[in-house]
Amino acid sequence: MRDAPRRHDALDAWMAARGRQRALPHPRTGRAVDFLFTVGGQRIGPSRIRRGLAAAIGGTGLRGPTGQPLHITPTNSATPTPPAWSTVG
Repeated sequence: MRDAPRRHDALDAWMAARGRQRALPHPRTGRAVDFLFTVGGQRIGPSRIRRGLAAAIGGTGLRGPTGQPLHITPTNSATPTPPAWSTVG
């Protein structure tokens, strides 16, 4: 099992490589926010993130204790750090 610091290091490296993005208005507060996942200046919806995670898990063969592919759920974080990822096996 991978530990959390390695995931954060990978996200930090990816964010450094992608560079700064144009801030977009937050849907609830209207405040300008640098969203982690954007394409062409638009936010990526949660269903697209879930589909991408499912495809990545299927491609790597990650399995839970019962042999089924892992179910990964993206969750929002109230802090300015990258989103927390929770694994439900």
